[in-house]
Amino acid sequence: MKFSWSEFLVGEEAVLTVVLPSEVAEKHKVPSYCYEFKRALLSSGNDDVTYHFVRVMTDDFKWVYVGKLDTYTLQVVPTRASHWPQSSYRLRLLNRLLPRLWYDDLQAVERAGFRVFQGVLDPEQLYWTGLEEEWSLREEVMS
Repeated sequence: MKFSWSEFLVGEEAVLTVVLPSEVAEKHKVPSYCYEFKRALLSSGNDDVTYHFVRVMTDDFKWVYVGKLDTYTLQVVPTRASHWPQSSYRLRLLNRLLPRLWYDDLQAVERAGFRVFQGVLDPEQLYWTGLEEEWSLREEVMS
C-alpha cells in the first residue's frame, strides 16, 4: 500500500520533522522543526467530534501546543489554549507545507530545499534515527 501523508497526519498520533535548507537554517539558527499531531475524539452535545491537535517542538526540546488542524482548510488554527505565536516562521512554514503534504506533493517541497521526514530527527547529527529501511523505500517510490 502506498504511503499517504494525509492519512499519516490524521492518524492516532503523528510526528514529522522538516529539515530546513542551509540558508534558512542559518537565519533561524536551527537545522529543523518538529511537529506533533494527535487525534482526539470529543463529545459535543449529541455528536462525537474528531480533532487533530498540533504541538511544535521548541528549541529546548519541549512540546508546545499551537492549535488544531482544520482538515478542510489544511491549516493549523489557534484556539484559546494556544501557546505559540501564529506569526512565527515555524508555524507559517507548517501552514504552507500542509496542503503540499496532504496531496502528497513532496517533490514541490523538496524543490524548495526542504526535506520532510516521518518521526523526529536527531537535531545534533541530522540523520534519520528510525524506520530507515521504510523511509529509503518511500524515497524510491516518491522519486
